[in-house]
Amino acid sequence: MATPAPAPRLLLLRTGNIITSSLPPPTPTSTTSTELLTTLLTSLQHARSHSPSSWTKLLPTGTLLAPATLSPTPPSLSESRDAYDLTVKLFYLPNLPVEDRNQHTLDAVKLVCEELGVERIDLLNVAFPEVAFDAEDEVPRDTIAGAQQEEEREVDEETKSFLITYSTLESLVHSNLISRIGLSEFGSSRLSRLLRGLGFSPSTTNTPTTAAPSSTIKTTTTCPPRVRPSVVQINVRDCCVVPRELIHYAKREGIQLLTHNDSGEVLTAPGLQRVISESGIFESMSMPKATVIPLWVVKYTAVVRDRSVVENKGYIAMASIR
Repeated sequence: MATPAPAPRLLLLRTGNIITSSLPPPTPTSTTSTELLTTLLTSLQHARSHSPSSWTKLLPTGTLLAPATLSPTPPSLSESRDAYDLTVKLFYLPNLPVEDRNQHTLDAVKLVCEELGVERIDLLNVAFPEVAFDAEDEVPRDTIAGAQQEEEREVDEETKSFLITYSTLESLVHSNLISRIGLSEFGSSRLSRLLRGLGFSPSTTNTPTTAAPSSTIKTTTTCPPRVRPSVVQINVRDCCVVPRELIHYAKREGIQLLTHNDSGEVLTAPGLQRVISESGIFESMSMPKATVIPLWVVKYTAVVRDRSVVENKGYIAMASIR
């Protein structure tokens, strides 16, 4: 009797290039969440109808890949790597341990590089769960004393959780897998706390100034330099304009300020479960009642630099199977 195949532990979903594929493109007014769910479902249904016997693949790692192949198969970028600005936005999803984000980050960057056939990403922008920009929080710092008091406060719990993840982002910069770090929904207050936690004093450009206590310094070990975030991306859907205080703060700190219109909840468990049900991913594996929990989502974009043309855009999502 043949040994049954082990049940998959993870589900890896891909849309492929939604710009040049033969699949119907999403409408221009689609939200990020709608675009993701629509293109995932269309890609899965297309693969199933054209390769019904091999449209999913169980990898040795216990990950179920769907679709197993993309149509058309993702080619390498049509021009040399240096001709592109490659941007990735990584959405960490709610209700998952903070410590898991480190592996999620490494997995996401690796998969995008494989998908695009590159070895480096220009900008990795991360979006933390349940972190939303609020223009009302942008209160001018009127006194030096107030700024000094803020500098002297201990690092809060939220910032500590950011710092755990940020160390992985820095390691990707040091290993030349990404060139710049971006943060989503960080106002000036949240950003200043992170910079302080990294050891940067206000209005410095490169060198951290907050040293570790002498008792913790090991003279035989040289730590890599800290890496400042290069970009802050905020959603101005609710406030319409970027607050002046944030503009001034970002300029002082040498940080590029961008806006976006991505959905706050890019992927929910019910939304993903609906895609899985309608596509029939688990039918051939006798897992009709399997449930999925979204772990992370990445949106990647390859723009031809000298023409400002988006040549490749797509999504990758990872979920656990229970």
